[in-house]
Amino acid sequence: MIFIFLPMQSMLFGRTLGDVFCDNVVGMASTQADVFKVPEGQPRIPCGHPSRARIDFDAAADMILAEDAEAGKVSYLLRR
Repeated sequence: MIFIFLPMQSMLFGRTLGDVFCDNVVGMASTQADVFKVPEGQPRIPCGHPSRARIDFDAAADMILAEDAEAGKVSYLLRR
C-alpha cells in the first residue's frame, strides 16, 4: 500500500476538472471557473494561469521510490 504524503495530497486534491482538461485536451486555451455550470456569465481561466494546480510528476515518482526503498521493495520505475 502506498501512503501519500501531505504535499502530494494537496497537489492532487487541489485540482479541478478544468485543470485536468487543460492538461489533457490539446489546444485548450482556457476553461470556465466552474465547468459544471452553464457558461452564461462564467469567467474563463487561462490554462497557463498561476492559479491552475499542476502535478509535479518527478516529485510523485521520487516519493513512490522512497517509499519502496524504505519498505525494501524493488522498484521497476527508472530514474532519469
